[in-house]
Amino acid sequence: MIGVTGTKGKTTVSTLIHLFLNTKKKVSMFTTVKNIINGITYEAERTTMESNVLNSFLKKSYLSGEKISVVEVSSHAVTLKRIDGID
Repeated sequence: MIGVTGTKGKTTVSTLIHLFLNTKKKVSMFTTVKNIINGITYEAERTTMESNVLNSFLKKSYLSGEKISVVEVSSHAVTLKRIDGID
């Protein structure tokens, strides 16, 4: 699990990490722009989705064989505990 947070550049950094790691391993990505699981793109509604949706996507990613996930994490999501319980 790789979480990217900060004031600016979260989507760019998340995308670059995803592109770099995805050359060697299967990697999912969850950002403001799009969510990718097993090469399939899903629409994104916000920077960091609600925790139940994120956990559902992470499970789907894991079951598809992806052992690495890159998640764009807003400070608002941290405050709202959307990433609590994710190692």
